[in-house]
Amino acid sequence: MLRARTLDRVELGGAPVRGTMTPSRSRRQSRLTFAFCPRKMFDTPRDPRSETGAADSGSAVLDAACLDQLRALDPVGGSFLQRVLQTYQRSLAAQEAAIGQAFGAGDTAALSHAAHALKSASASVGALQLSRLCAQMEQAVRDAQPELLPGLVTQFQEEAARVHAAVAQQLGGGVGP
Repeated sequence: MLRARTLDRVELGGAPVRGTMTPSRSRRQSRLTFAFCPRKMFDTPRDPRSETGAADSGSAVLDAACLDQLRALDPVGGSFLQRVLQTYQRSLAAQEAAIGQAFGAGDTAALSHAAHALKSASASVGALQLSRLCAQMEQAVRDAQPELLPGLVTQFQEEAARVHAAVAQQLGGGVGP
């Protein structure tokens, strides 16, 4: 059985990182994607109403430090970041559709499941605002506050469009939703 362990301080690409590390039986680099997720990525308020969810106009859609951490996992400069972003772009499209369908059908359990599936993947590639919105949707379902979902889903869809565009730009326009 593999167990995650909390790391107090790790140097990754010259930047201190706090997070969890999950050992893997596989030696594939793609298994390292979630190995060093800074805890700040998942710091979300417990009350989904406490944040507007709107991205700051001056901030980047994808956090540069997160992208740098992914680049550091491939010291020979291969295509690791490219493969991670392509995989994420496909996953984002699938989970975005699942969230839309679940919301339209009033299936809060399916909506929460899709939001959960996308939350940490978004944080890993630096789509921190999208990750926060996923966490807020999950929390709204968990707290039995369905009245919050229409606004959160709308914000999610708007942010997902920005993330799709930012990832496509990182990929050189290669992969779209």
